[in-house]
Amino acid sequence: MKARKLNFNTFDEAIAEIEHLTACGYRKTGKWSLGQVCEHLALSLEQVMEGKTFHVPAIVRVISPLFKKRFFRGRQMPSGVKAPPVLQPHDGPDESRKISRAVGALRTFAAFAGPFPRNPIFGTLTPAEWRDLELIHAAHHQGHLIPTDAAA
Repeated sequence: MKARKLNFNTFDEAIAEIEHLTACGYRKTGKWSLGQVCEHLALSLEQVMEGKTFHVPAIVRVISPLFKKRFFRGRQMPSGVKAPPVLQPHDGPDESRKISRAVGALRTFAAFAGPFPRNPIFGTLTPAEWRDLELIHAAHHQGHLIPTDAAA
């Protein structure tokens, strides 16, 4: 089963998809449940708003700025890249709490005025680029969850 290619232009769209998946159920194309996806997204958004970043290998920092324009134009994240430990979700039965946390973080981030930290992969990003990055990120992970009401 292939992941869906989603494209969110607003944080409300990302929240609506979380609510849709919650209401109708889903099948996974990857390893993470909706709760784990939501926890990962919340951790990512919270890290940015707290001004924290994570370490990436030097080669990634050198090469990635060369692909920045193509990344934002294509609005797709690569699959199979392991999240840094600080952004890894935990196993656990508290899916509704993880979903609520992500929805809250998405709403807060939509209105966040900064300051924004330096992105560990792309370097300096404008506030609009940070928002776009997080929308692309949310679409990537939610795309790995197929609503059960979708045509098979």
